[in-house]
Amino acid sequence: MQASPNRIGKYELISRLGRGGMGEVYKAFHPQLQRYVAIKVLLTGSETDAEFIARFQNEAMAVARLRHPHIVQVFDFDIDGDKPYMVMEFIEGETLAQRMTRYHKEGKRLPIDEVVRLFQQLCSAVDYAHKQGMLHRDIKPANVILNQQNDAILTDFGLAKISGVSGLTASGTVVGTPHYMSPEQGQGQPMDARSDVYSLSVILYEMLAGKVPFDADTPVGVIMQHIMKPPPPIESANLAVQSALAQVAMLGMAKKPEERFRSAGALGAAVAAAMNQPPAQIAAGGAANPAGGPVDGGTVALGTQPAYRPVAPDAVTIPDVIPTHLPPRPAPAAAQAGKPPAARNGAPPIERLAEAPRASPPALERSRRKAGNQVGRLAVIGIILLLFIIGGGILLIALGNKGNTPTTVTNTPGTAGTVSFSDSDANDFTHPADTLKATFTGLQQPPSGSTYFAWLCDSGAKNCTSLGALQLQQDGSTTLNAAMQGKNFLGVQDVTKLQSTLTFEITQEQAEPSEQLSMPSNTIVYSGHIESGVLLHIRHQLVAFPKGNLFPGNTTALDTGLGEDAVLLNQLAQQLVQKEGQGDLAGMQATAEAILNLVAGKEGWKDWDMNGQTTIAPGDDGFGLGDDATVDNTCAGPQNATYLALTMQHACLAAKASGSADLQALFQKIQKAGANIATSVKQLEQIAQKIATATTASAFSQGDVNTLAEQADAILNGTNGETQNQDGARQIFQYSEAMATITVNPA
Repeated sequence: MQASPNRIGKYELISRLGRGGMGEVYKAFHPQLQRYVAIKVLLTGSETDAEFIARFQNEAMAVARLRHPHIVQVFDFDIDGDKPYMVMEFIEGETLAQRMTRYHKEGKRLPIDEVVRLFQQLCSAVDYAHKQGMLHRDIKPANVILNQQNDAILTDFGLAKISGVSGLTASGTVVGTPHYMSPEQGQGQPMDARSDVYSLSVILYEMLAGKVPFDADTPVGVIMQHIMKPPPPIESANLAVQSALAQVAMLGMAKKPEERFRSAGALGAAVAAAMNQPPAQIAAGGAANPAGGPVDGGTVALGTQPAYRPVAPDAVTIPDVIPTHLPPRPAPAAAQAGKPPAARNGAPPIERLAEAPRASPPALERSRRKAGNQVGRLAVIGIILLLFIIGGGILLIALGNKGNTPTTVTNTPGTAGTVSFSDSDANDFTHPADTLKATFTGLQQPPSGSTYFAWLCDSGAKNCTSLGALQLQQDGSTTLNAAMQGKNFLGVQDVTKLQSTLTFEITQEQAEPSEQLSMPSNTIVYSGHIESGVLLHIRHQLVAFPKGNLFPGNTTALDTGLGEDAVLLNQLAQQLVQKEGQGDLAGMQATAEAILNLVAGKEGWKDWDMNGQTTIAPGDDGFGLGDDATVDNTCAGPQNATYLALTMQHACLAAKASGSADLQALFQKIQKAGANIATSVKQLEQIAQKIATATTASAFSQGDVNTLAEQADAILNGTNGETQNQDGARQIFQYSEAMATITVNPA
């Protein structure tokens, strides 16, 4: 500790605990009360200014009135000469910043359950202070003390306001902590409670990801990123974070205040709901709700203990997320009807494969919401609905555009048809869902002079891809086949936008079947969709799965990775058979080692044959095929992330998010196939270890080599037995594509 003055006021200064941008903190002793305290001496350069002194006294009185178990208690404040100071309770412990730094040095992250508990305590503290009319303005891990009971205590309330300025000043300097500043605070604009919500969300991001979302060489550079740049996905830094929890942090860091949670209480409740937990009940003085009911739609009145009803595995709604400026919620039918996004240039080409003959149509028409995604006329968010799926599921944010509500066409009730996706080449795992087949029966004929056109619309990319005209037979049946020339119908151009809704639409157009239309009209007659909460996990299986810092740039989809590893494993097994026939023991050992490392992944790579070299097969991306396919009823799996393990988990999450019996049945098939693969991999590993560590060829037999090759083939292709068949990686690939089937109904 550095030397310090002996006294300030009536307090004996013992040691300096720290120094920050706005002052110094000392450990001190109150001789009359015989207790230790912490004293913050403000050093702002304005200590003698009358306006500063008045602001200090007013804010210090307001802070001293706060009574909350997770806000540091202020006992006293005064001015000693030209040194204003505040006296607070002395708390033994470390700051949240120190703990995260210590964990980072040890190569660890905070446990998720600890993150959730501590973060709810912080949200409760901030929500309470907001209800007392006080903003914090400088929420950061260094202002959070973790006491000896491992509870979070928030400090430095009001100090940013006392200093009189924060953010980017007119001179271009930065006052405050830019890594946790909201965009409006960084620009020196007016702030409200949602600015503190932003700072809290940055802390949540850092606790989950192990790093702040934005960093730069200068404070101004950090602020500009907060203003302009979207934060990287948390899952790219920490695969163990549940998507629902990660999305809470991302929503709290929305650039516009009106698109964030309205209160810290709602933010804390959303974190609890993402983990399928009741909101933390933290009693505090001074903010009781006379009615004893919920406050702000997402927080519980302090001092009350309402009963918590467990949430079904489907969803929980957090109404307090709705921005304050929004109009009332539209009726459910109107909310689902939505307009298709406007088409963009450069949409992937579609090849029409087959069509049925067209017959003459009777009249049928409905109006549709006007398209309007023009620059300067951005549509207002219509609904934000948060759906939290248990066990690391997905947070769904439904964004609706403001506009005219579409009317409904009177159509025959019931399903009109289905749209399915498949791979044009069963031997190629790199281009899933590159063909589309839509089959319909009983469609009503379009009016004379009109034609039905089919579209596939992605809400995330805001574009609709034309699938061409439909030509109906007399009975209203037709089949549409299309191919995506080496691309994926479920794919996205930006892997950070995997979470969106995919909609298949049939529109009525005043056009000839041969015309090439760039965007749909306002008349939808039939439609169906895959909700974003389901589609995200299907896309993780079939489109892309970002793998974080350990595998930068590797976004290989889970089913693709599983299939490609199974193909590579099969090739290595055939190579092993060949080496055995040649009597090449060293070659067999190297091949067996490559097999074991392919299964284990980068973190488990090992020099099995002890020759001083670790053999990795060309084409092995290091993520690991895996040998564990277990998944529990919350869709959680083994701690070691591999293609096999994560394929099981995301298939489970897709089925759970959908609530569909069909998807649940497909998941059960995928789960059974995964168990078959895991059994074969473990048998194969035992033989490969025997070969890799052998000192002589007598340590294994030709039968061992043949068995290994048989298991490798079963992993890839499955087996056809006399009594039953067992599925492998190819069948999982097909089942995942089937999960993307869209049911089409009258609009």
